[in-house]
Amino acid sequence: MKIIKLTSIQYQKRQKVILRTSSGAIEMFCPKCENLQKMFPASQAAQVLHLSEREIFNLVENDNFHIFETADGRLYICALSISNLT
Repeated sequence: MKIIKLTSIQYQKRQKVILRTSSGAIEMFCPKCENLQKMFPASQAAQVLHLSEREIFNLVENDNFHIFETADGRLYICALSISNLT
């Protein structure tokens, strides 16, 4: 009888997201977080998450982000909800 030895290798990948505020971020009250948060434009959230803006809008429609929409239609996404998605 032949004995077979199996080895299991497990690893964990970690990623740290750093959001910079130089490109149109605003600070405002997030009703879902219930405190002041940085809010980033949808275009910057797409860059950080390596997604298209269309994918960002789909995630917004599926209620994956805390959002704020201005009167002129600009969409801002809460930094905490961006980091929670990664």
